[in-house]
Amino acid sequence: MRLLLAACAPLLLLFPVLRGPVPQQGGAQFLDGIGETALVGRYVFGGTAEDSSRNHFHATLRGAGAAFVDDTRFGRVLELAGNGGHVRLPGHALAGEDTISVAAWLNLPTGATGPVFDFGQGPSARLSAEVTAAGFRASVAFGEVRAETRAATVPVNQWVHLAVVLDPARRSLTTYVDGAAVGQ
Repeated sequence: MRLLLAACAPLLLLFPVLRGPVPQQGGAQFLDGIGETALVGRYVFGGTAEDSSRNHFHATLRGAGAAFVDDTRFGRVLELAGNGGHVRLPGHALAGEDTISVAAWLNLPTGATGPVFDFGQGPSARLSAEVTAAGFRASVAFGEVRAETRAATVPVNQWVHLAVVLDPARRSLTTYVDGAAVGQ
């Protein structure tokens, strides 16, 4: 699988476009004119795996096939070539979090499949999303509770915005493709 990740709009672990330095403030944090007080991490992947939020939960690239490459739309993007390359977040980055939103731009070549993200400590504590031959879907496991969204078609060979929102209080897991809810 060859997959490209680029900057996008907010997420709990986000990959949004940043313009200029991140202001360090007590209390509210303002990025791109938006007050983001509960933002845990922001990963632009424009040449580094650094967290641009005030928390500085810097990630690391692991495995073969993870590299930054040039793209005509986004400039520098992260390419995961399917050789086990992945991004590892610090273990404590999600400690104490329950509601999670993950959003990213993805460019999926024809026939590519594999994980988009996987946060978890084992089969009974995990939030993940993947692209399979059936499409894009997310799943969650918490103890004996397991849920999965239905698969949605993902256009290939073009940039697509994907998002996953886990809201345990509402008992919902929702996937979005280009802003449209496609699975819950």
